[in-house]
Amino acid sequence: MYPEIHYRMEEGKEKTVTITGCFGDNPEVVLPERIDGLLVTRIGDYGFSSEEEEENVRILPSDGEPEGAKESLIRGRVEEIHLPEGLREVGRYAFYRCFRLKCISFTDSLTSIGSGAFTGCQLSRVEIRCRKTRQTCLRQILEEQRFELFVHISYEEGERGETAGLVFPEHYEEAVENTPARIVETHYHGSGGDYRQCVYLKEINYEEYDSLFAKAKARENEGTLIRIALARLREPYRLTEKAKQEYVEFLKDCAARTAGYLMEQDDMETVRFLLEEGIWEGDALEDALNEAEKREHAEAAAILLSSRKRRAGRKKFEL
Repeated sequence: MYPEIHYRMEEGKEKTVTITGCFGDNPEVVLPERIDGLLVTRIGDYGFSSEEEEENVRILPSDGEPEGAKESLIRGRVEEIHLPEGLREVGRYAFYRCFRLKCISFTDSLTSIGSGAFTGCQLSRVEIRCRKTRQTCLRQILEEQRFELFVHISYEEGERGETAGLVFPEHYEEAVENTPARIVETHYHGSGGDYRQCVYLKEINYEEYDSLFAKAKARENEGTLIRIALARLREPYRLTEKAKQEYVEFLKDCAARTAGYLMEQDDMETVRFLLEEGIWEGDALEDALNEAEKREHAEAAAILLSSRKRRAGRKKFEL
């Protein structure tokens, strides 16, 4: 289901479509791959941020939304957007000050993002499908986002697809006056800036990303570190054994805090994963179980108790 779409035809080597605006009631926007049989290749400049509508645009009626007056899906109205598979370009300031926009998805066909496209947004999740290459426009998004961002990438080359989950921590900088020296110094906070440097030439250097965990442990809070470790272990694309062990040891050492986080998210799938992988056993398992009982989380406690019983039975059998 897509909203009412305003667009214009583009003449060139091939006829294509540029979307200039959307109208509707649903804050989740799914844009079509083709309009009038032509490939949608561009989101126009200020497409989701300008109050002014372009003149002489064509209109594609909404698919599935009720008839009647519809609001322009701009600024604070759009919350999630799924860009079409053939989209090649996002124009300048296309999503400027879309402050409720939390999630965006696109494919590796997107090769250009204009300046300021995501300025004023606070994205929390980016989903990318790489069908032909490992190169993406992720760096251009990261440069405009200082808050913590989860990135999910699926690599669909070959017969077997692989996925990666990455957390880019929050970072910010501030200007501090050094009065004796009569200069202004820039102070950087958090490890997010370092993590963002792992994306260059449009590809992610996974080994460099994982190497930053030691630095992150000195700069980030425990919750952020837990999310980084869990994301890499759950979807270990290009994860070396050395990096894996560092993440595993960290999650063992803070099993109670990790269990608390997963219970807050009601993520029992990851609880089972940590047990099946042997990450929670011995003292770590007991810490997680104590946290579940303290929080009176019945489902988590049942899963953890069942695992403890199985392990105890296995040890007796081995004796």
